[in-house]
This record gives sequence, structure tokens and C-alpha cells, in this order.
Amino acid sequence: MAWTIFDTFLEKQESGSTVNLDTGGDTIKIMLVDNTRAPVEATDANMTAIEANQCAGDGYTDDGATLVNQDITLAAGTVKFDANDVTWSQGASGVTDAYYAVIYKFTGTGYANDIPICFSSLTGPVGNDTGDLTIQFDTDGIFEKT
Repeated sequence: MAWTIFDTFLEKQESGSTVNLDTGGDTIKIMLVDNTRAPVEATDANMTAIEANQCAGDGYTDDGATLVNQDITLAAGTVKFDANDVTWSQGASGVTDAYYAVIYKFTGTGYANDIPICFSSLTGPVGNDTGDLTIQFDTDGIFEKT
């Protein structure tokens, strides 16, 4: 599963206004969105436009799921971000229209303050209406940055 990193996240990391991706750092969540509007790498500076297309359904919680066991490692000049896979349990009236998964910094103070980190196309629509929906991160991590 390939992940595209948002320009805003890269800019914040490079300017010193960092997002702490490591366990015990910031709250990092993953949100499912439909295909009404695809996430835009270059211009989505916060989660407002992305959240407007958030999926809904049984077994899916508003704002998405919190990532567990976030990990940052550095080796040979490459930083790798990883976390446990995420599963939404089946719901009879579950999500049916997820096309994208978006990982973001959750502030709890509104989507205008939440920072998009990266997104991936799910080759949707996918959902949890007929079975569990699992976002399985690559064994090499969610993303690497050199």
C-alpha cells in the first residue's frame, strides 16, 4: 500500500513545527473518506476539506481510529514511520464507500487545526459492511523519508 505524504506535513517537519509521530507523542489517527473529493497532496493544509468526505457507518467511529504502537526509526539516513495495522469490525450498516485512508495529527480542537500527514488510495469502494476492514501497513513501514 503506497502512501503519499502531504506537503504541509513535510513543511512543518522541516520548519521546526513538528508532528511527533513516535509512541507517546501526538495523537495520530487514520480516517476513511469517500471519492467525492480526493485528498490533495499539494494544497490540503488541514483536515477541513478532507473531513467533509469522511465515511460513516456501524463499526466506524467519527474521526477514524487512533494508531497504536507508532514507531519512528532512523537507519542509514532514512527515517521510517510505522504503526500497528488498523481494523474496523464488521457492522450490518457499515461503511460501504471508502476510497482513501488519511493519516493525520488529531488535535481535538477542530479539523482546521488537524494536520494531514499522508494518504493512500484503497482502490475502493471498500467497507466493513460484509466483513472486517483492515488497513494493513507494509512490512517496511507506512512511509520512509530520506
